[in-house]
Amino acid sequence: MDPVIQPGSNKCEAIKRVCDNLARSMGWSGRDGRCKTCDSAIHGFRDELSEREYLISGMCQDCQDEVFGS
Repeated sequence: MDPVIQPGSNKCEAIKRVCDNLARSMGWSGRDGRCKTCDSAIHGFRDELSEREYLISGMCQDCQDEVFGS
């Protein structure tokens, strides 16, 4: 049986680095404070998962809710 990947494990950190590197290679730093979908200013996120999604996709909370459901 495969071990369960725990948040904060080395593997999770490695995956985060891969996602960050991919985003940077596509010209997205994830830290400019604007939504890449609607260009609105970022005001905050519902939870940590939504904040991590912003760092990957650049979508604000409203756009994430439209795409993924609220």
